[in-house]
Order: sequence, then C-alpha cells, then structure tokens
Amino acid sequence: MRNIINESKTSATELDVLTRAYVLGDDIRQVHWGLSAKSGELMIRKRTGLEQLSIGVILINKREYDNPLEYLPIENKMLETVLALTMYVVDKKIPVNHYHKGLDIITKSLSGVAEFDDYYELISGVSFESDFEVSGFLYEVSTIRPLLDSKTVFIVTSSFDQSLTEVLSIYRGHNIDVV
Repeated sequence: MRNIINESKTSATELDVLTRAYVLGDDIRQVHWGLSAKSGELMIRKRTGLEQLSIGVILINKREYDNPLEYLPIENKMLETVLALTMYVVDKKIPVNHYHKGLDIITKSLSGVAEFDDYYELISGVSFESDFEVSGFLYEVSTIRPLLDSKTVFIVTSSFDQSLTEVLSIYRGHNIDVV
C-alpha cells in the first residue's frame, strides 16, 4: 500500500495528511482529488496529528415555570439527559468538560468512567433559577479554554430563542460543532 506524507506549509499545528488507495466504502469526501489525478487512482486522505477530541456539555439550568408540576418533569429530564450523555461519552474514552451556572460558573472535567460518581454528585446538587440570563452565561462560558478546545458542544436547555443564535456563533467561529 502506498502512503504519502504531505508536510504542513501553513502551521506546525495543522494536521499532516497521509494518503492511501481508495477502498470500497470509503467516504468520497475524503478523496484527495489532486493526488488522485496525478497517480491515476483514487487516493483517500487519512488525517493524523492532534485533533480536538473532547466535548463540552453546557447545562442551561434556567427555571422556565413557577408551578412545580410544570418545571419538575422538565428539569429532571434535563438532568437525566446530561448524565446519560456524559456517561455515554466518557464510556467511549472521550473527555468531557461540563459547565452550568451556580453562584459562579461551575465546571467539571471528566476523562473516564471512574470519575462519574463525583460527577453524579455534582449534578444531583444542581439548582434551577428563574433569574438566569442565558446569553450572558453562554458568552462567559465561551471564554473558558477547555471549552474552546472541544470538538463538539452539547447544550442542554428547555427552551431556545433567537437571541442565543448570536452567542452560539462564537462557538462556531472556533470550529466547534454545537448540538
């Protein structure tokens, strides 16, 4: 099998590109068209180097309703979602950086399942507040370095309004996928 290493000319941190011959089932978006034209056979890019591997989980712990019969089921589902998502990801050996609002921004980093019990305790103590200013919180979290190093950020919220779109563009500006 033929491998070609292209050295990065733009940045020492840019991924090196390794190529190999196309195999049925390869993603066509990874075809290196220039090299394929020169070699006369389809060549696939295989990326190596440092990539953003962690994910961020942001819990918007804003209380939307006054009646406990309305807010308790929603808040419980949000907490369960955060726990399930985080457990799934750390079980796949992907680091997680979690953020939610307390008196200040509460952060928790997990690199493996062994840390999940402490994380569960943290999440069990989360309180939801009615006077939560979501855009300001998301903007403030966007300045925290581990979050900016994330590959993907999951935002768990009970509602979404148009004002959040502007704040989320900050994350997209750092090439972070927002879910």
